[in-house]
Amino acid sequence: MKRLSIVCISFTLILLVIQELSCQKCQDVDPICGGFYNQTVFPNHFGHTSFKKARRAMSPVRHLISDCPAVTKLFLCSLYMPVCTILENYIPPCYETCQAAFAGCEELPVVQPDLKCDDFPPSSQLCIGLPTTPSHQNMKCFFIACVSFTLILLVIRELSCQNWDQKCKDVDPICGGFYNRTVFPNYFGHTSFNRAKRAMSRVRHLISDCPAVSRLFLCVLYMPVCTGYDKYLPPCYETCQAAFTGCEELSFRHSDLNCDDFPSSTSSSQLCIEPTVSTTPIPQNQITTVTPTTIPDDGMGDCQLKFKMKYFSTACMSFILILLVIRELSCQTQNSKCQDIDPICGGFYNQTVFPNHFGHTSFKRAKRAMSRVRHLISDCPAVTKLFLCSLYMPVCTVLDDYIPPCYETCQAAFAGCEELSVLQPDLNCDDFPPSSQNICIASAVSTTPAPQNQFTAVTPTTIPGDGIEDVSLDHCHCKIQCDCPGI
Repeated sequence: MKRLSIVCISFTLILLVIQELSCQKCQDVDPICGGFYNQTVFPNHFGHTSFKKARRAMSPVRHLISDCPAVTKLFLCSLYMPVCTILENYIPPCYETCQAAFAGCEELPVVQPDLKCDDFPPSSQLCIGLPTTPSHQNMKCFFIACVSFTLILLVIRELSCQNWDQKCKDVDPICGGFYNRTVFPNYFGHTSFNRAKRAMSRVRHLISDCPAVSRLFLCVLYMPVCTGYDKYLPPCYETCQAAFTGCEELSFRHSDLNCDDFPSSTSSSQLCIEPTVSTTPIPQNQITTVTPTTIPDDGMGDCQLKFKMKYFSTACMSFILILLVIRELSCQTQNSKCQDIDPICGGFYNQTVFPNHFGHTSFKRAKRAMSRVRHLISDCPAVTKLFLCSLYMPVCTVLDDYIPPCYETCQAAFAGCEELSVLQPDLNCDDFPPSSQNICIASAVSTTPAPQNQFTAVTPTTIPGDGIEDVSLDHCHCKIQCDCPGI
């Protein structure tokens, strides 16, 4: 038994070593290429089969990667340190990427005279395209930030200041003639028109029968004039005196009122309604809102003209938050495009992107449409599962385009699952590219799913020196076990 155990352990170790040596494995990319993707795979464009060989060969152009524009860096890195994806083939840079790289770096033709842009595919095919231009994207973000900040200021102005159209209400008709708009709370603390009108019922006959100054005094208490100021404007001491003098019954109805509680008209510290203000009522159609024109030095600012410090602080904080939100939403990052895949498709890759083969633009729609074939994904061979998952939950990669399954993958999927032709009669294998002509999901890719804990996602980070712009290269990557040759 001891010998058998040793043999089994040795055999297992040998298999693990063979797995490490024979399979194509993803490796951490050279730090100088950081910013676009974080995993590379070999052989590269020049046929280097290891990280060390590629890094040694890259030494003559390392200064170009550091000093030349970002597009040159992307071009050279994609040649020497190609991005590692689920795909079987190396993903070359596009013709346009090559042209831009040479145009942006004069020394490149001298250091790499053997490179010809005609050898690379156009952007209409699957290839590494140009990075998003930071200046254009930054201008877009800046414009959105400015507009958002302006809107924030306007909203704060409306919410924090007394806006006549929103807070002022029509005054009770019995008070008409002095002003036509009122605001609450009033002198007695009533917070609504109905409460004030109900409380005023016991003195309504006084407002009708007593002199105009008494009427003004009571109206200012119950239905205060609405102005552009933050504070309630009380009647003046003199107004109170004249009101009580002209109406004896007022002292019985309002014994709680003391004229000494009101500011004098001669006071320079507080505004008040004087007895000379419209004590002869004017016709209703000539009434306009009373708006004081002078502001005493009491720290009370006009909301229509300036903000107080607390509102300015709120605006600043809002602006900072708006910038952070805009950076996430308008400057597209990889994390915002790739999504976790449906667990039923786990084993091949761990991130998906939309739209898919059927035009579904969201995870929920794709999952709902996939419900009729979920049992096939579970019960049919792995190649059928890979085929269906690549249609409904396409792999998220460095490429801008959806990566279809290969013609051979489609053929194998239908051959291995008879029910597939019944449930998906609209699918024709001739619509998919052959593995020899284009980049596609080959049937040899991970037909034995790898454990979920072996997956890693390639997440692009900000290119140094490019401000807030994130290079919009959509991709993810998953490590595949050795029983899937070529990945």
